[in-house]
Amino acid sequence: WGVPQNLGDKVNTFDSEAYPYISDGGILTFASQGHAGFGGYDLFSISLNEQNAEVINLGSLVNTSNDDFSLVYDDNMRQGYFTSNKNGTDDIYYLYLNHVIQLSNKLPADTVIFRPPSYRGKLLEIGDDLATTFELEHIYYDFNSDVIKKKSEAVLDTVASILNKNPEMRILVRSHTDVRGSALYNKKLSERRAKSAVEYLQRRITEPYRVSGIGCGEEEPVNRCINGVDCSEEEHEVNRRSEFIIVRLNESGTSLTAEDIKSKSIDLTEGIHLDIDQSKTAGYRFTIVIASSKTRQGIHNYKQTLITDNGFDNENMKVNYFKDNQRYRVLYKTFKDYTEASDELNKINIEGAWIMPL
Repeated sequence: WGVPQNLGDKVNTFDSEAYPYISDGGILTFASQGHAGFGGYDLFSISLNEQNAEVINLGSLVNTSNDDFSLVYDDNMRQGYFTSNKNGTDDIYYLYLNHVIQLSNKLPADTVIFRPPSYRGKLLEIGDDLATTFELEHIYYDFNSDVIKKKSEAVLDTVASILNKNPEMRILVRSHTDVRGSALYNKKLSERRAKSAVEYLQRRITEPYRVSGIGCGEEEPVNRCINGVDCSEEEHEVNRRSEFIIVRLNESGTSLTAEDIKSKSIDLTEGIHLDIDQSKTAGYRFTIVIASSKTRQGIHNYKQTLITDNGFDNENMKVNYFKDNQRYRVLYKTFKDYTEASDELNKINIEGAWIMPL
């Protein structure tokens, strides 16, 4: 055996990664609780043969709000197995080409279509539609109905799981109709549809006020089916939909984007500036607190953005939790004296960063 090497932040996160498997074609699959997903352990893959490869979430028809893990497969035979407890117990599933088939004596066999997604765990931003970002099936309604279909419940359950995993996130449900009927009637119908989806989600999440809704009527079709155009029922159905738009992500009310950091519009620091008597610092070491947050996810997202967009070295940063004020902090380097720390603080020029004795 050689010396183990950490695969770095692209694969490993602040949370747990497990069940690695490398195919003959050089594809690493693994389970993670830290990458953006649907809840519990989700399955991800990344090519080890491509220099700029990104981690890919295997999608909602493999991953669920429970634990999905331990995928092994044969490149040549295009088949494999993975484990999921989506039905309450750990069961093995057989994956072949474009299908996933359950193997269990406890439950009747079922088959679902497996479509490898292009979702790459991108940093979520305000205005994103959760259904689009996580490649969920959109929820659609029957003509002139506001009733949630049975097949849409799995989608809504996944949205609820995402909200519960991100307790500061807030979303707006935007519901629509097709163009048949009067504009006034369709406006009211879309409001009832939004109300149905909102109430379904609110019953399943912490702090239900985080979900609100609005009816958009017939004004925003996604295809050619406007008034006066003859469309099939299938085309009309696509417009009878609800969307799940992110309106808030974290405690600052904004997403952690590179542009925000560069413009210093996000301040995750605590506003602490210590007046340190340098004559009494002998024997102490120091570090620089770049940022802090009450949420682990928020601070790790911020740290990752500093690495990818601002050129910080991951080896020089770590995240610690401080029980006294219940906050996570990004700590940058360790310095042997205050003067060295002060010089580095001026060099990095991060607004709100401060020096902390160790």
